[in-house]
Amino acid sequence: MRQDFGTLPILLSTTALVVGLSISSTQAAAQPIPDLDERLERLADAVERHRVELHVPGAALVVVHGDEVVLARGFGLADLEHETPVTPDTRFFIGSSTKAFTATVLGMLVDERAMSWDDPVERHLPYFTLPVDTDDGDARATIRDLLSHRTGFARMNTLWVGGALTSEEILRQAVHAEPFAPFRTRWYYNNVMYLAAGQAGAAAGSA
Repeated sequence: MRQDFGTLPILLSTTALVVGLSISSTQAAAQPIPDLDERLERLADAVERHRVELHVPGAALVVVHGDEVVLARGFGLADLEHETPVTPDTRFFIGSSTKAFTATVLGMLVDERAMSWDDPVERHLPYFTLPVDTDDGDARATIRDLLSHRTGFARMNTLWVGGALTSEEILRQAVHAEPFAPFRTRWYYNNVMYLAAGQAGAAAGSA
């Protein structure tokens, strides 16, 4: 009777691997899990260590657990010349990085069915009716249009630079502008359209 031992080393190796993993898992499970405060301190230490290593002048960290802020801390300096420390309230001018936040929040609202990508903006902001350049009398600028920079309106920077106007005042002035291109035909980067999208999301989320 022929006996085939060719697979025996593989089986033994596999068994040893499984046993080894089981022992490692058991040992890992036996180690106490640090409490939240300890983990937050480890995180803060890591942020500060990497900040120094990467020569970052200053940074701020906020950790939210559920609906509670469990850590808010500044690291380094906001002003090197005057040695002003960073605090949790220090403002960082991160520019258009906020567009990713706006689009993410709107996506969450779409998932929750509080709004749709193709909702006309005026459904949530009745005063924001853009005079888009189109032969379609029923066409309305949608949330998708604002986020895609395809409304046909240019930057409108003079409305917001300097911070003299409130968000609503900016948007009420924007609807009096004239488009640079026909609706949905050209790409024009526009901060005010993202402001409108964000305000529409705020209205939808609180409805």
